[in-house]
Amino acid sequence: NVDAYEYNYWCSPVGSKANSSINNAFGISLLNDITDSFSSIPATFNASSSYNGTASPLNIEPNWIWKFIASNDYSQWIYIGGNTTINPGEGFTMKGTNGTSANNLGGNQNYDFRGKPNNGTIAVDILENQFSLVGNPYPSALDALAYIHDTDNASIITGTLFYWEQDKTVNSHNLSAYDGGYATYTISSDGSVETYVPAVFYTYNGDGTINVLGNGMPSGYIPQRYIPIGQGFMVEGDADGQVLVKNAHRVYYKESDAESTFFRNAMASNSVFENTMVDSYSRLRFNITFDDSYTRQIVQTFSTFATENFDYGLEIRNTIPLQKDALFSDSEYDYVAQANQFDIDMLIPLKFNHDAETQVSINLVDTYNFDETIPVFLYDLLDQTYTNLLETVPEIDLNPEQSQDRYYIVFQNQDTLDFEEIENTQMFLRYYNSAEELMITNPLKYKMKTLIIYDMSGREVQRYTINANDSSYGKKINHLPNGGYIAQCIYGNNLKQGLKFVK
Repeated sequence: NVDAYEYNYWCSPVGSKANSSINNAFGISLLNDITDSFSSIPATFNASSSYNGTASPLNIEPNWIWKFIASNDYSQWIYIGGNTTINPGEGFTMKGTNGTSANNLGGNQNYDFRGKPNNGTIAVDILENQFSLVGNPYPSALDALAYIHDTDNASIITGTLFYWEQDKTVNSHNLSAYDGGYATYTISSDGSVETYVPAVFYTYNGDGTINVLGNGMPSGYIPQRYIPIGQGFMVEGDADGQVLVKNAHRVYYKESDAESTFFRNAMASNSVFENTMVDSYSRLRFNITFDDSYTRQIVQTFSTFATENFDYGLEIRNTIPLQKDALFSDSEYDYVAQANQFDIDMLIPLKFNHDAETQVSINLVDTYNFDETIPVFLYDLLDQTYTNLLETVPEIDLNPEQSQDRYYIVFQNQDTLDFEEIENTQMFLRYYNSAEELMITNPLKYKMKTLIIYDMSGREVQRYTINANDSSYGKKINHLPNGGYIAQCIYGNNLKQGLKFVK
């Protein structure tokens, strides 16, 4: 990008010209300024008092050249400047330039990489739960499918590629003014399903910690399967080791073709992915907007190949949480993109993270290959209400003390469990929050056999044998974690009584 104020993430396809049998390190001294279709001259990299790079002649501001390897804290960025110390396969940050030159195409700055092209297997260190800035280190496109699902990599990284993006309307070098975030991408092992979630922009304090969330909106840039020359991105470690790029991951694919775009200037829509999905997959996309200031998009994919565990290449864990956030969740992870096998009776927990009262709107923005006869409801467990998201965009006021384990995406306006109703209204099954106790009122003294408690996915978490015909029966459940539950009382005459409640 021409703009001198925003970072792009890069990975060089070349190293120094040293005559050796190995790939060599890179530095910005290896970048040239293009003078015409056949020639270029070395670019300069002199520090400027304005900290701005310039286009003509090309001067790259060295203050913005950094790398990030096996780290998770802002202070762990490694300054490179004009040094030739970026190892093969390591990514680096670089801001653009001010001004345009006659050789710029479409308002973009051209860079001529001059050095020995990288080749062969290239490794970058990875640590569990840490991030490394890597990228495509070859003078050819890189296939994200081959890279992510290489057996050496699948045991080391989470399978998600993180692409940095900044609000280009904020022209400042002050960290506290930065407004940006990470878009995320993954691809299924058969290549038929690509999953992308756009960045959520937020601002930073001077020490790199997250400040209040910004008003900027992501540009709509979408990474593609074929990663172009020079593109950098973050990966997250799922174990200690090394992430590898190999010649086997390389493909001949032009950047001008549909599925290879440097993450900087090509607008696209999510349909570029959905249109390639096979019939065994369907998808719902939700935009969750907080206080009319920023939007988190989350994705639910339905697949016959999805499991109850983390599905590498289908799901994207949320590992960069926001101050206020909306996520899909299971017992192990939070997700910005989750995959399940579809069941008409399923309840999908919708988790909100926030520490203050917040207004949220929930917009089902896209359905792909999803049965149009099936409604999509927002179910409020506390109020026992259903809102059809295909017909309306609800706005709800979230209270931190009440919104946890309260909201679900469901597909039927009825109880999750098929209870046989007891017509005698003198009989009650109630939960008393202050006492953390379930109470069965049984004035006709029916034989009470069993009390069963399920979580909201329908999994049994507790069973009590009663075998009594008392007029009332209470059971303390203070040992259960806070959350949403379903209680079912089974009587001797095979009648069943159910209650949904929040503990």
